[in-house]
Amino acid sequence: MEMTPFPIYFGGKMFDEWTERSLKINYSHRPFVMAHQNRDGGFTAVSVVYPLLAAEINDCPLGKKRSYFDTYAAIMSAITALDDGDISRLPEFFSARFSPLALAELLRVLLDDWGLGWEQALGIIARCKFLPAVGPWQSAPEDFDDVQPRTAQLMRLLADTAGKDPAVIRCLDAVLSRLITHDSASERFRSPIGAVPTDSVIQLRLQDHSGLVSSAVLVSAGDDYVYEQALSADLSCAYQVPASPLALRYHFRLELRTFGACRLGGAFGKESGRVSMTDCPGFRLTVYRRGFQTPAWFRKCVMYQIFPDRFATDPSGTAQRGYAYHRAKGQRIEVSPWDKPVKWQPSAGEIDYAPNDFYGGTLRGIAGKLPYLKSLGVGVIYLNPIVEACSNHRYDTADYLRPDPILGTMDDFRALCREAAALGMRVLLDGVYSHTGADSVYFDRYGHYGKNGACTGPASPYYGWYDFSHFPDKYRSWWGFESLPEVDEENAAWQDFVITGKNSVVRTWLRQGAAGWRLDVADELPDDVLELIRKATKEESPDHVVLGEVWEDAIEKESYGRKRTYALGGALDTVMNYPFRDAALSFFRGETSAEQFADLLLSQRLHYPKPLYYALMNLLSSHDIPRARTMLAIAPEQMPGDRADQVARTITRDEDSRGAKLQTLAAAVCYCLPGVPSVYYGDETGMNGFRDPFNRAPFTMGEFPLTDWYTALGALRNSAAALQTGSISVFAPHDDLMVILRAVTDGKDAFGLPAKNAVYLLAVNRGTQPVTAAVRLAQPGHGLEEADLTALRSIPLSGSKPVLGSGSVNLDGTTARLSVPPLSAAIFQLH
Repeated sequence: MEMTPFPIYFGGKMFDEWTERSLKINYSHRPFVMAHQNRDGGFTAVSVVYPLLAAEINDCPLGKKRSYFDTYAAIMSAITALDDGDISRLPEFFSARFSPLALAELLRVLLDDWGLGWEQALGIIARCKFLPAVGPWQSAPEDFDDVQPRTAQLMRLLADTAGKDPAVIRCLDAVLSRLITHDSASERFRSPIGAVPTDSVIQLRLQDHSGLVSSAVLVSAGDDYVYEQALSADLSCAYQVPASPLALRYHFRLELRTFGACRLGGAFGKESGRVSMTDCPGFRLTVYRRGFQTPAWFRKCVMYQIFPDRFATDPSGTAQRGYAYHRAKGQRIEVSPWDKPVKWQPSAGEIDYAPNDFYGGTLRGIAGKLPYLKSLGVGVIYLNPIVEACSNHRYDTADYLRPDPILGTMDDFRALCREAAALGMRVLLDGVYSHTGADSVYFDRYGHYGKNGACTGPASPYYGWYDFSHFPDKYRSWWGFESLPEVDEENAAWQDFVITGKNSVVRTWLRQGAAGWRLDVADELPDDVLELIRKATKEESPDHVVLGEVWEDAIEKESYGRKRTYALGGALDTVMNYPFRDAALSFFRGETSAEQFADLLLSQRLHYPKPLYYALMNLLSSHDIPRARTMLAIAPEQMPGDRADQVARTITRDEDSRGAKLQTLAAAVCYCLPGVPSVYYGDETGMNGFRDPFNRAPFTMGEFPLTDWYTALGALRNSAAALQTGSISVFAPHDDLMVILRAVTDGKDAFGLPAKNAVYLLAVNRGTQPVTAAVRLAQPGHGLEEADLTALRSIPLSGSKPVLGSGSVNLDGTTARLSVPPLSAAIFQLH
C-alpha cells in the first residue's frame, strides 16, 4: 500500500527551549518538500512552493539533501508500518542505509518527535539493522548544518560521546558490530580457519559495511609475544604466525570516520566478532608445533573406562591373597559383597571416611569380560590405577612397579594385554605422578615398607623427592591431603626413576603391554616434565598415547602465571574433554540452548590442534563426577549436596526413565563427534551414582539399560570413517535441536589419509515437542573448510538412509529439511 505523501523540512533556524522536564526544539524559516512514494518503493520530492529544492533533491542522488531526504523517508516508512503505534517495535520495520547522518536523524526523530528519553531512544536504535552504506563516509557534521541543524547537532554529540557515554557506547557497539565484521570460522575472513602449525601464513580480512573504517591494524598477542601489522586498503593482510607454539588472541584496532578509535574483537563463545568503542576480548588463534602427530589408531577408537576394583571378579582367589598381603602390612581392608552399597562414612574405629572397602575386582575378571567389551565396539580400555596402593581408588601409589596384589600379578596384566590385542583392543593405564601415597615404598610414613622411605631421613634415596617443612610430619601434599605427599617433579632422581631412566616406571609398563598413559592431574605437572613423559613414551613406540587429565579448555588453561603449552604439540597427545561433558549435560538438562552447545563444539573444532582434537577423550561420566544418568534424571535444582543428602536422595522410576531417554541423545552426540567416545563402566547398563564414592559402585544392570543403543553406536562408529576422522559441521536451527554433519567427500579424511566417501547427519531433539527445521549444510562458518564446502556442494545429494533412531530428512541440494520427534536422536546417511 502506498504511503500518503508527507512533508520533509530542510535548514532554517533552530531554537532550543528548555522546560523543567525536557528540551523542546523549535524551527523557523524552513523550506520543505512533499515525499511521494514511487511504485518501486522509493520516494520523489515534490514541491510547488520550493521547486528548486525538489529539483536539487531529485537530480542530485549523491547530494547531502538527497541523503537526508532518503533517510527521513525510510524512518517515516517504518513508523507508518507500526499498526499499534508502539515505537519500541520500530526495529521490526526499519530499513535504511547506514551513515552517521542516518544514526543522528533517527535519534532526532525519537527524541524530538516522539519525546523519548536519551537512553530509551539509543536502546531502540541499537536494535535497528541498518543496510550497508553506499560507500566511505566523506562528510562532517557541519556539512549538514544547513540541511537539518538539529541532526547536525546530534551528529556532533554522538561523535563527542562515542567513547564516554555508556548509552552511546552500547548503541554504537551493537549497530557497528552488524556492519564491521570478521568471522574467524569462515575462510572469507580467515584462511585457513582453525589452529595452525608454527610459521604458517594466514590471510585475515575485515568487511566494512559502515563506510566508517579509515584504517585498521592487526594486534596479535600471547604471553610475551606482541605483534602489530597494518591492514591494506582492502582491509586484509597476510599474517605469519610465530615460530614457537603459542595460544594467541588477536583483534583489530580501527580508526573510524566521525567516531574515532575502536576495536573489533571476539564475542564470548562466538567466532564472529563485535565492535567495541572501549574494549573486548580478541579472537583466538592457536599455533601448535609443526609436525605434531597423534596415533591414528587411537582417534578411531571407542574407549571404555574401568574402575578396576568394581568391574569384574574371578574365582582364582587372587583378591583374597591380596587382602592378606595388605593386612599383613598393617593396612585396614574391608571386604564387601557385590550387592552392598559403597562405603561413604567412617567405619567403627575410624575418625574419617577412608576408601578402604574392596569388592574384589581383578585383572583376570576384566579379561573375562573382554568379549562383552568387544561386543560394545570398544577399541581401547582405560584402567584407573592398578599399581599397589592401600585404597580402592589406588591414586595413593605405594609401589609404581607392581600391580596391586588384590588385582593380580604382572603376568595377569601381560595376559590381559595379550588377550585384548587378540580381540583388537588395547589397554591404557593411569599414571599418577604428581604425588605418591604416604603409605608407600617411597614415603613410608607408617613404616610398612622397610627402612628406605623418605620419612627415614636424608639417607633415603627418595628423600629429595619431597618437600618437608618440618621433618617428618609436615610436608607439601596434594590439595592438603596428608595421605598424598607431593613430589618435586624437577628432582633429577625422581625424573630418572619415573620417566627418563632406562627402566623407568613409564617405560616399564609400556614394555609389559600398555598402549599409553592417561596422566592424572596433568595440568599440575610442569610442561617440561610432561614433555619428558611424552618423549619417553614415544621412544618406546610412536603409537603409544599420552592423554592428560585437564578439566578446562586445554589451550587457554593458565597456571604459574602463563598459559600452559601442553596442548600445543610438545607434551600431550590429547586431553579428557570435560568441557564437552559440561556443555552436553547442560544442554540436555535444559539449562542452555542448542546454539550455546554448538558454540562450544565449534570452538573446540577451531581452537584445538587437529591431531589433538580428533583424539579428544569425549566423556559423559568418569570416576570423578556424577554419572550421566543421574545428572540427566534429576532436575538441576534437586541435586543433593553432601554425602548424607546423596544417600537419602532416591531416584524415582520416572526420573530414571527420563534420564535414560536423555542419555540416549547425549551418547549419540558423543559417538558422532571427532575424538574418542568414552563409556564409563556401567553407563551403558543404566547405572546411577552421585559424586565419589557413589559413582564407583560395582558393575550392575540398571532398570533402564542402554546396552543395545551403545552397541549399535559402537558398530556404526567403527564402520564409518566419516564418523571417525571425517570433517565436521555443527548447527543449531532450533533451541532444542542440535545437528551435526560428518563427511568424507573426496576419498580422504581430515588428515589426508584414504577413507571411504560418506556423509552422515545427526539430529537430536531434546525437547518434549516435535521439531521441524531447515539446515543449509554447505554454509560456511560452521566448521567446514572451503575445500570441504566445495566438495559437499558438488555431491548430488538427493536422499537419505536412516541408520539409527527415528525422524526424517528431505534434501533439496545441500539444504536438509528435518523432522525430529520429541526426545529423540536420528542418524542418517545422506546420498
